[in-house]
Amino acid sequence: MGYIVIGAYKPHVGEINALSDILETHVDVLRSEGLVTKREHIVMQAKDGTFIEIFEWVSEYSRELAIRNPVVVAVWTEMDKICTYIPASRVPEMDNLFSELIAIN
Repeated sequence: MGYIVIGAYKPHVGEINALSDILETHVDVLRSEGLVTKREHIVMQAKDGTFIEIFEWVSEYSRELAIRNPVVVAVWTEMDKICTYIPASRVPEMDNLFSELIAIN
């Protein structure tokens, strides 16, 4: 049984394209390291530019393994430079009964 994750990434000013580029391969990297299932991931964008990513960890321990994995840490270090991680509940669209975001993939 996997564990679904909802990540929200608010790009720094002028970094929307750079963040979008990283998110094109983010889950592929996690998957190549055996941390994420083959379930299709989803990337969406809110009106304020925040990206929402949904994917599935292989196990409840995958995140702990990821934070010790140098390949994953390298990607996350790049993300740290261009975005702020925020709770998905802080994305304004998430206040709606049916939250509508722009499909990216």
